[in-house]
Amino acid sequence: MPRAEDSRWACADATRSADRGSADAQRCVRRSLLHEEILRAIAETLEDTPPELAGDIAREGILLARGTLLRGLPELVTERTGMAVSLAESR
Repeated sequence: MPRAEDSRWACADATRSADRGSADAQRCVRRSLLHEEILRAIAETLEDTPPELAGDIAREGILLARGTLLRGLPELVTERTGMAVSLAESR
């Protein structure tokens, strides 16, 4: 059962129930596209990473800076990569 705070489900509901031009639906689509762009960059980086470093990343996980600014991103990165995600402290 999806959690109400899960931004992906909230966006799906907003785009389904709102007018196509609504601000909520547009915001959700932009957030989703940004998530996909970040995930693509992470995947490309991991593909180009030397094996010895890739092993360290697989063991230690991925460190996201400011990852909490995009709701649901850390969980999505873990879901897509299968790796643990840590968030860098904000100053």
